[in-house]
Amino acid sequence: MNSQPSAQIDRVANIGNISRVRVVESCRQALGEEHPETLSATQELAVRFRKQGRLTWARSLFERALAIQRRQLGPRHPDVVSNEENLSETLFALGEFDGARVLQERVVSVRRLSMGETHPLTLSAISELAEILCAQGEFERGCELQEFVLDVRIQVLGEQHPDTQLAEDRLYETLLEMNAFHIY
Repeated sequence: MNSQPSAQIDRVANIGNISRVRVVESCRQALGEEHPETLSATQELAVRFRKQGRLTWARSLFERALAIQRRQLGPRHPDVVSNEENLSETLFALGEFDGARVLQERVVSVRRLSMGETHPLTLSAISELAEILCAQGEFERGCELQEFVLDVRIQVLGEQHPDTQLAEDRLYETLLEMNAFHIY
C-alpha cells in the first residue's frame, strides 16, 4: 500500500513537469530564448528538477539560463548571482565540489561588494561556501566561515532566532566532523 501514494506523487510530479516544460517551450516560441519570461520559466523548471533529484537536467537548464543572463545583464546583476548560486547548489548535489566552490566563492565576493558583509543573503552565501569547503575536507576554513556567520547572526538577530540556531547547528556539525577526522 505504501507504493501507491508514492506512485501517485510521482505521477503528479511528472504531470507538473510536463506542464512546466510546456510553459518553457511556449515562452521560447512566443517570446524567444532570451526573453526574461523564458529565462524565468527555465529557472523555475530547473529548481523543480533539482528538488526532484533530476540534477543533470537542472544543471543543463541553469547553465543555459546563466549564459544568457551573463551576456544580457552582466556578471554582477542580482539575477545572475542568484542563478550562479542555484547552479552551485546543483553542482554540490552532483558531487562536483570544485565547480560548486568556484561559483560560490564568486557569489560571496559579489554579495559582499554589493550588499555588505552582514546582509542575510551574503551570510547565507558564506554559509553555503563553508559547507562546500567542509565537503572538500577544508574543515578549518569552513569552521572559520561558520563561526563568522554565527557571530554576525547572534549580534544582529539574537541567540534565539531560527537563523542563528541553524548557524549554530552547522558549526556544531562541522566541529563533530573535525573531531571524527582528528583534524584539530
